[in-house]
Amino acid sequence: MSSSGLIRGTPTLAGTYSGIVTASNGTAPDATQSFTIVIQAKPAGCIGGGDSC
Repeated sequence: MSSSGLIRGTPTLAGTYSGIVTASNGTAPDATQSFTIVIQAKPAGCIGGGDSC
């Protein structure tokens, strides 16, 4: 994740991935939020990407 909060990348494996984001402004307490991203396998026979797959 970038410092601006952007999550970027190309998934290579289907699965469920979790993480925790912490935001701090120098004054306690920090804020934390857990998240989960689910990556689904590409349908069989699908070539390329986009909305059609």
